Amino acid sequence: MPDPGVTVLYDGACRFCRASAAAMAAWDRRRRLTILPFADPEARRLAAAVPEESRFRSVHAARGGDVASADAAIARILGELPGGRVLRAARVQSVYGLVARHRGPIGRLLPDLGVTRRVP
Repeated sequence: MPDPGVTVLYDGACRFCRASAAAMAAWDRRRRLTILPFADPEARRLAAAVPEESRFRSVHAARGGDVASADAAIARILGELPGGRVLRAARVQSVYGLVARHRGPIGRLLPDLGVTRRVP
């Protein structure tokens, strides 16, 4: 049975999150990621495993029945992207918390992109 890849769940109302989702979609040349905003019905189903109070605080990455959040989600996502394993080995995901806490100000510096929804 082929590996289904990873489903990325993100906040489509967040400018930083939308820009990040678009960047992931562009980087994912092998189409290993399914990228869904929280408003998507499938994303809501998968995100139900995440406590509601922390759902919108970070990105989530689902594989099978397991949902990882924050830096663990970034590590999982990097594992699917070309060259991402090198970044994961360098532990770049460990800066995720710092970036997530400042996503509002960072988002104002980024282009206001539409919501990315991509299913391989």
